[in-house]
Amino acid sequence: MIVLFKRITALALVLVLALGMFPAADALGREPIPQEPVDQCCHTIRVNTLSPDYVRPDFDGCLYEITPQRVEDHFRYLDEVYVERHPEAALVVNTGDHRDQEVLKKLAETITAGCTTPTEQANAIDRWLHRNIYYDVNTSAYAYDAFYNRTGNCLSYANLMQFLLRSLGIPAVVGDGWRGDMKESTVDLFNYEGHAWCFVYLEGQWVLYDPLWISCGTTDRDYIAEWIYLDTIEFVTPAYDGDNLPPEAWDKPKVYYTDGRWYNFDNSHPNGYGNYTMLVNNQSYNFTPCQDELALGLDGSYDGWYILDGENDKSGMQLGELYRNSWLSYGEYDNGTYLNLTYAHPNGMQIDGAIMEYDGVERYMHCNTSFPVLAAEEDYTMQYGCMAFKPGYVGPFVAPGWGSAYDTDYHIVNWESDTPEVCTVDENGILTAVAPGFAQIRLTLTDRDMGASGYYCITHINVCVSDEARIPDYTDHAPCAHSYVYSHTVPSTCAEAGYQVYICSGCGLSRTEALPIDPEAHAWSGTVCTRCGDTRLTPFDDVSEGQFYEEPVAWAVEKGITNGTSASTFGSNDRCLRAHVVTFLHRAAQSPAPESQSNPFTDVKTSDFFYAPVLWAVENGITNGVSADRFGSYDVCNRAAVVTFLWRAAGQPEPEGQGTPFTDVKETDFYYKAVLWAVENGITNGISATEFGPTSACNRAQVVTFLYRAFGD
Repeated sequence: MIVLFKRITALALVLVLALGMFPAADALGREPIPQEPVDQCCHTIRVNTLSPDYVRPDFDGCLYEITPQRVEDHFRYLDEVYVERHPEAALVVNTGDHRDQEVLKKLAETITAGCTTPTEQANAIDRWLHRNIYYDVNTSAYAYDAFYNRTGNCLSYANLMQFLLRSLGIPAVVGDGWRGDMKESTVDLFNYEGHAWCFVYLEGQWVLYDPLWISCGTTDRDYIAEWIYLDTIEFVTPAYDGDNLPPEAWDKPKVYYTDGRWYNFDNSHPNGYGNYTMLVNNQSYNFTPCQDELALGLDGSYDGWYILDGENDKSGMQLGELYRNSWLSYGEYDNGTYLNLTYAHPNGMQIDGAIMEYDGVERYMHCNTSFPVLAAEEDYTMQYGCMAFKPGYVGPFVAPGWGSAYDTDYHIVNWESDTPEVCTVDENGILTAVAPGFAQIRLTLTDRDMGASGYYCITHINVCVSDEARIPDYTDHAPCAHSYVYSHTVPSTCAEAGYQVYICSGCGLSRTEALPIDPEAHAWSGTVCTRCGDTRLTPFDDVSEGQFYEEPVAWAVEKGITNGTSASTFGSNDRCLRAHVVTFLHRAAQSPAPESQSNPFTDVKTSDFFYAPVLWAVENGITNGVSADRFGSYDVCNRAAVVTFLWRAAGQPEPEGQGTPFTDVKETDFYYKAVLWAVENGITNGISATEFGPTSACNRAQVVTFLYRAFGD
């Protein structure tokens, strides 16, 4: 159940500054956060380009690699911000008005009645969402709408779960990105099939809950890395050292956390004045960054924004850094000469669609400003992020969001509705609700002397007219007759049981079937399993425990006879060449120097690793070349040749018996005695009861096994 995320930029939705208010100057400021090069990647995402003429020098729009560190950085951010620095931020309930908050708290208490632990409460809420919210991609993302309407998209589920848990005092934080097989996913940079979920802090760790896809949450980081791309947490992207920023990093406004600070960058307006707005599933999230103060010719302590009650020290802020954890005013709030008043949470986010109180006044938080509420509480509800009025309502709804000092004889205030068939508004801001629908009220403040060009502020306020009955229903509706279809498998590990996931084709509910722990599914780091602490003889993933060649490989590596083909692979099934076999034999004999440097072979050079082994082998009668001038260094070595080399290296001992059961080994063959000796000494058997397989190629695992059986301690 994937949801279409649409994120757009809105520059200065509230604030439009008067012409000549600020002097022009060159923009000086912090460079965008650079992208780190990709090292050890675990997944690759294919990214669609925005358009045929889309140009970006640092990213070609085709493939993007994700490092495993990306998952860990998101959990690091959760701990650092929501546990260590701002634990209160994961408990704020800031949706709807206080009536909606009371309703959600009662819902949470009803759902979790009888639960004895926070984990039980979280699981109960997760299951209730499965059963009671009908999935609809084209619906509201606001938590209160999801409850009242019993419909929601992925962000609706996540928001509702977040606020239900926070109502119970359980830390919860919404995250977003996209879901799918991260090895195969295709992603569009701006409009993409996205997903959202909820992180919940339980028993000292963060659990990822996805009410649409995962039953009762998961802490499996490997599963998350494979199936979930973590983009943001509350629409902030962690950007720690070494993190590989996502491809959209420089192409649209995003908020980043790095070096203990939050930043907002945008290519189109990197030093622009005002606020930035991000729309996700038609829910607005807003951010106010520190602007280019030097361009204003000021002292670096003033850019029009005032921090009213926060901990920020403006003089220490950097360009693009977010104002946060405080109420903000654009202009001096204390004397009423301000154009904007808004609130920024600890991460800088300014959520809309809620009623908050400041300085004794209830204020409607909308986009990136707030408006004093004039309507009586019984006359409106919160719907779709808007104040909603019933048809027939006539009266005030909000006051302008700027200070009273601007509402004078020197300025003109104008109200205008863009959809009068839904509602109208007169010159005094009196609203008349006509018929169900949505309208946008345009509110402007202009200088009388400058006329139409003298705008100080332009702002838009969305209004809903609705005859919906917002009656809370706390009942747990009966689940549908589920029709489960297999979705995917999370494999077992050596320490944790896996499971198979099945999704109901009717409602999207998931169920899981447990799989037993797989004692062989280790996560090896060298010779030690990082999951369970078990050890193995070798660091090679292609040398399994119990294989006939496990001990020989360990012996060969220990004695310096050979290493793996990489740090984690031995190359067990790679065919062994003549050059390899004589080199192994030479090293097993302690790498003696050849007595002569005479080399008749054109395929053996002094720079070859097998140069000395070949000369030594020829001097000691272990082998000759395949011709007078060619050793056959790169020819594959077969079973007959390998046992013959071993037999000659052992001094060509006479076998005790003279008969052979093998039909493919005759007395006239050069390898006859070598085969008999090898079988008698347990070095190898035939490939069957009657066949030795003299011409069968040998791989590396077989050769080191023969060596170990012949010369091992």
